[in-house]
Amino acid sequence: METLHHLSSVQVTGIVILFIGIALRYWVNRRRFYRTNSTGVQLFGSYSKKVAFTIFEKLIKLLGLIMVIFGLLITLMEWSNQTHDRNVAQRSHHNRTIR
Repeated sequence: METLHHLSSVQVTGIVILFIGIALRYWVNRRRFYRTNSTGVQLFGSYSKKVAFTIFEKLIKLLGLIMVIFGLLITLMEWSNQTHDRNVAQRSHHNRTIR
């Protein structure tokens, strides 16, 4: 649990964005699964619903993918910055103790 105290607000934001993106993609795939019949064909009430839902779901899946990538990038960049800052601080502390 100690590692949770070392997470910055930027990392938490990145993780939240990542999970929201995963949840959006899961939601769309689940909707498609339950709309599929035993032969693997998706069932729609009308042609216009098929077109509308297909476009809507593609946009949501794209948004989810963008959020997953963005969340990963934010989290990893902040982690890299924190690691770099810690290394710089350790080197400067080490240099002060040598002098």
